[in-house]
Amino acid sequence: MMQQVLASPWPSRPEPEMPGAGWLAWLCRHVQPDWRPGEWDHERMFFDGDLDNDATGASRCKVVAYQTPCPGRVGRCSPCAAAARSSDLPDDEFDATYAPEATRTRND
Repeated sequence: MMQQVLASPWPSRPEPEMPGAGWLAWLCRHVQPDWRPGEWDHERMFFDGDLDNDATGASRCKVVAYQTPCPGRVGRCSPCAAAARSSDLPDDEFDATYAPEATRTRND
């Protein structure tokens, strides 16, 4: 016996779009799954840039005792750069010997 499927008298509502779904769809279409191996997880759509990779738009602070992430390829975080400007030490020596205050957090 054949069963007949009746259309609903109520108009169907589209599923609400998840915030950012358009952006995720764009990423899926435009980013190669094997782009930046070890940094780009295509399945999760997550990028965790390697601070030691010159292609990453961030770097580590050159001060050996600190090495917090810095925006761009500037070399030092803002507090260490300010301390270096007021120091009489050559850059190499400053980076090797400067010890930031113990009260600073890694997010400075």
